[in-house]
Amino acid sequence: MRRNGAGERTAAPGTNDVIEPTMRYPDKDYPMAETVLRGRAAERSAIGRRLGDVKAGGGCVIVVHGRAGFGKTRLLEEARISAEAAGFAVGHGAAVQGDDMESLTPLWTALFGGQTPLLDRADVAGVLSCTQATSWSVPRLVALLEQATRNRPALICIDDGQWMNRATAAGLRMLTARLTGSPIVWIVASRPSMPCAGWADLAMHPRSRAETLSLGPLDAAAVDLLVGDIVRGKPTSELLDLASRAGGNPALLVELLGGLVDEGLVQVTNGRAELSEVRLPQRVCDMTRGKLAQLSVLARKTARVASILGTTASCDHVARMLNVSPASLLGPIEELVYSEVLADEGSGVAFHNDLTRQAVFETVPPSLRHAVQRQAIEVLLAAGVPPVDAAMNLAMNAQVGDRAAVSTLMAASRALRPTNPQVAAELGRFAFGLTSTGDELRGPIAAEMASMLHAAGRAQEGWAVAEAVLRDRLTTEHEADVRMSVARMSDLSPTARCESGRVALALPGLPIAWRARHLSELVANVLISGRPDMARQLIPQAETIVAASSDRCAALSFDTAKSLLAYMDGAFQDALPQIDAILFRVRGQAEVETREAELLRAELLLTVDQFEAAGQAAADGLAAALRDRQTSAAAAWQRFLARYLLQTGRVAEAAATLDGVLMAENLEAVVHTGDAAAMVARGRIAVHMGDAGRARSLARVAEGGLENGNPEVRRHCAWLLALLAMATGDARGGRARLTNLGEDATGSSLPLLMADIADYPHLVRIALAAGDRRMAQTAVAAVEERRRLNPDVGSIAAAASHARGLLEEDGSALWEATEIFGVGPRCLARASALEDHGFELVRVGNRPGGAERLGEALQIYSNLGATWDTSRVRRRLRELGVRRRLVKSVRPTTGWTSLTDAEVAVVQLVAEGLTNRAVAERLFISRHTVSMHLRHVFTKLEISSRVELTRRAFQYEEAS
Repeated sequence: MRRNGAGERTAAPGTNDVIEPTMRYPDKDYPMAETVLRGRAAERSAIGRRLGDVKAGGGCVIVVHGRAGFGKTRLLEEARISAEAAGFAVGHGAAVQGDDMESLTPLWTALFGGQTPLLDRADVAGVLSCTQATSWSVPRLVALLEQATRNRPALICIDDGQWMNRATAAGLRMLTARLTGSPIVWIVASRPSMPCAGWADLAMHPRSRAETLSLGPLDAAAVDLLVGDIVRGKPTSELLDLASRAGGNPALLVELLGGLVDEGLVQVTNGRAELSEVRLPQRVCDMTRGKLAQLSVLARKTARVASILGTTASCDHVARMLNVSPASLLGPIEELVYSEVLADEGSGVAFHNDLTRQAVFETVPPSLRHAVQRQAIEVLLAAGVPPVDAAMNLAMNAQVGDRAAVSTLMAASRALRPTNPQVAAELGRFAFGLTSTGDELRGPIAAEMASMLHAAGRAQEGWAVAEAVLRDRLTTEHEADVRMSVARMSDLSPTARCESGRVALALPGLPIAWRARHLSELVANVLISGRPDMARQLIPQAETIVAASSDRCAALSFDTAKSLLAYMDGAFQDALPQIDAILFRVRGQAEVETREAELLRAELLLTVDQFEAAGQAAADGLAAALRDRQTSAAAAWQRFLARYLLQTGRVAEAAATLDGVLMAENLEAVVHTGDAAAMVARGRIAVHMGDAGRARSLARVAEGGLENGNPEVRRHCAWLLALLAMATGDARGGRARLTNLGEDATGSSLPLLMADIADYPHLVRIALAAGDRRMAQTAVAAVEERRRLNPDVGSIAAAASHARGLLEEDGSALWEATEIFGVGPRCLARASALEDHGFELVRVGNRPGGAERLGEALQIYSNLGATWDTSRVRRRLRELGVRRRLVKSVRPTTGWTSLTDAEVAVVQLVAEGLTNRAVAERLFISRHTVSMHLRHVFTKLEISSRVELTRRAFQYEEAS
């Protein structure tokens, strides 16, 4: 008794067995799941074209290649359905492993099986009694098929061609060669790893119109759709990640997902399908055990050892594990490759996907896993494999309490931290999981893991790790270590960081080195939270302890904090050499973290008009952070870069950079000063560009920060709300925002950190418009003090002259401000000064001079794309009876020439075929910034696809 490819039970030739339909049988490579066939549109289309061609006349041969589970049987089933719908007669047979070498059973099944056989048994009684007489039967079959297809085309499918015997191969080869003129589509499906001798030249006949279809893994989109089909819901990212481990193998996916559903591991709620537990279902493990059971003992051992060594394994490492010579593995490796458990990679062997590797590993007896895993680590290290790679293997299966495993994992984690904190944190997490409550290693491991998570942009997770381990009974030093990891998380609220330091300093018996570190970090965090007076009270004690400790990390933190205080006091020219000296002193000391000092140096460079050096510092810092996957540092450098771009007049680029950062962080609440400064900068851009919707959304965020933030965050939020109020003509409302800060207010009501020196004139303008001359005088005094402390900085002198000119209605001071700002790149600041000078000239009766100055401001605003400012100045010029015709801006708003330099750089790489990720890596920017640039480019060029963008790029290049 045989079964054809449809799963039907058919009679062997010459017998009277009944036909019994069934859904599937165990040795099929693809279960007939009740799902849409995903990811095979091209192959189905090719078969459809062939069916249409053959229906018009002549025959053809289609050979379908694909690994086990890649959907060959399902594709043949789809072909049968399409052919029947098109009026074809259909026959289907399948070769079976171990068939009699002279049997023609697959052909008989295809021609005489099924409920509606292609050929009538009564016409071939003699042939049916001689199923092995190929030379005698084939001519008769040719004649019968020619007659049968005279009025109706036929599709004949042979599945599992890899099992085809010589007789069947010879018969099939002769039939396809002799029937090239008959309207017959022959489809043979086979695994490429098991070619059948004798039919490899099936498609080589010159008149056969042959075509080969190779089924590869399903792409990610098809996998996502298939997952949704089976679980009947929208899959979560966690479920899709598990499915991706199947390597695009549809049969394995069906088994995996079906098992997850059957075992209740997938929960569908409101159409959302999520995993309740991440593990392999028993069905997949049983399927793998069944496959391995068909192999030799040494082949099974080889597969299991390979699964311990990783997705890819060196044959030499496998041989060492098994204590055999590499030559002894020739047979087992060939057997595993033939059965498609492994693939030969040339330099070693590899599992086709990680799911198979995990399933094979699950067949290792639990009692032996730990010992074999330790043996694998020893073999890898002895063979010279880097500890990081060895650690990744160890991490998969090490057991709780394995101190050697913990040591190896942490060594690898520390080695990876400078270049890949994400992976380093995961290794740390594995190491932490190998410890139990009360283990003395838990505190130090948690401290390192929390810091790594923060560096990877996952500060909240890092904080949660620290908080969890602090519930254990830790030694004083270990608790101080954990609390220091929290105190140094710049992405956390300074309030939380300060609290962590204060609790640590209250620990009994705290060693002097830890006291010095926590005191210096507390001074810095108090300053960052916006409380300089409180910091000054801590400095004398910190100075004494830090000097006594001789701890380099404490000294760096304390000296950086003192430079930060000088910055907040306005002594920028004094603070810059201090921070330069600090960085020079610690250069080359790998254990010292210098990120905060480097960011402060960049802020100082920008403030003292060293624009080129500030831009280079931003570019270098961002490039290094992206290269080393330091997500938190990259975000900090992007925030600074955006403010640098805004202050130097590159408004559109600043907007794109900030949108990338804010989207990446999904800014819904202001946590720290960096967030607040970025929000203020984006709000100012929204005002300049007339983006009322963005301004309103940022105002809502600022309201929350004003209510819940620390003093410095509150200052930034109040300043943004004041600017937004002034933009709508509500000067009194803007003043109220600044005067309602209470004890958080400073002498000038402006932020102390990450502010723009050119803000002082805006503050004076708000105060005067609201009728508060005292506030205006305080602001002028503050900026004049900064001018005194920094006598060589042009922008500070210009801001002071601008502020004093507004307060005293002094035209000469305003003129001086426009001239000094004109020397540097602060375009927006100069335009603001020009605008105010123009009003002053008009006020004293010099209308032509005033109109000229307003016209200059209008030109700058227009060139920068500051549409709101442009409209305001135009309106005021019209009030003077002047209608100013603008010279065409340097950069138009649409077309190729409207693209900024940054946008052109992105376009050029996209046109070369690079993905957003690759473009980001090449330009040292984030993927979110690349996406933002592309959105702007699509809008300016009025296109909607990367294909069209590439075409336009080539056209422009050829024309230029």
